[in-house]
Amino acid sequence: MADDNGRFPWFSLYGGKICFGNRPDTASWAPLLSAKVSHIATVQTRDENAADIRHQCLTSGLKWMWVPFETTSISASIEEAFLHQYLREITTVLKDGAHLYLHCDSTLSRCSLLFYALCHYNRLPSDSAYCALHSINPQANALSRRELKWAASLGHAALKG
Repeated sequence: MADDNGRFPWFSLYGGKICFGNRPDTASWAPLLSAKVSHIATVQTRDENAADIRHQCLTSGLKWMWVPFETTSISASIEEAFLHQYLREITTVLKDGAHLYLHCDSTLSRCSLLFYALCHYNRLPSDSAYCALHSINPQANALSRRELKWAASLGHAALKG
């Protein structure tokens, strides 16, 4: 999410950069393109009209990734396996030098948790991951310890899978 001056709080990982914010609207596309965003990852479900963002990305020349999940209490191993794959794919595009913008809804909870899991997947210690999370999302204090523990476990488990 861009600040008042149109700057995005990028976090560098490997050769790429990642940030996140709200679902892009009509006014968001110009700042995203001007910030040299190369990929947009939609962390929303089909019910949240992910296909609309896909269409806008393709029209704008951006690459699109879909990371559909909506809850942090996932119990099915197949759903967790998909999340592990998303962490691998995001890491790969960052290693390729992507400027990746994640978006979900206005709470930014899913983006925050996915980012925290990504940090753990890429072997950042929890204190560094937490600082990185707050550098991108100052409202991350709204996340519960249970949610952060879930995200850290997700990142660690993806390493093993």
